[in-house]
Amino acid sequence: MWSTDQARRWTWMVGIGIPLIFLVVSLVTANWKFFLFSLAPAMIATSSGLAAVKAAEKKEGVGK
Repeated sequence: MWSTDQARRWTWMVGIGIPLIFLVVSLVTANWKFFLFSLAPAMIATSSGLAAVKAAEKKEGVGK
């Protein structure tokens, strides 16, 4: 099982990394829909991941 610090780190890496990948694809193809359509899912994944980390910290009594 991951610690909450590792889970938070991975959540931010996914939240920032996925749009960066699609930014590169958009720059190469000059089609900005790739980047724009990746923003909402990345934000949803990041917010749900951070909510899960916060709930785990509350359950463990870590992040008061």
